Amino acid sequence: MRYERKKDWVEISGAADRPMRELLLIDGESMDAAHNMAVEVTKDAHFEDRHGNEVDWRGNVFGLSVRQWNWWKAQVWAAAKDEKIDPEA
Repeated sequence: MRYERKKDWVEISGAADRPMRELLLIDGESMDAAHNMAVEVTKDAHFEDRHGNEVDWRGNVFGLSVRQWNWWKAQVWAAAKDEKIDPEA
């Protein structure tokens, strides 16, 4: 599933197949665990900082704004729901 917001976009796959205990890590207290979970279910993405520079979403989650990080996490949850509804996705 591909989700877009302005210049940012993410392609997420396999979120619906993950156990809930794993997906819940994305909203947990550990930033490392949350970021790892987001990366595991994200096939590709593109994020830009406020100056138009591309952010390394795989290697530097702290380059993202809070708004971008929260949006990305929300898309993981949306994909988990959307993939279940549309098994062809």
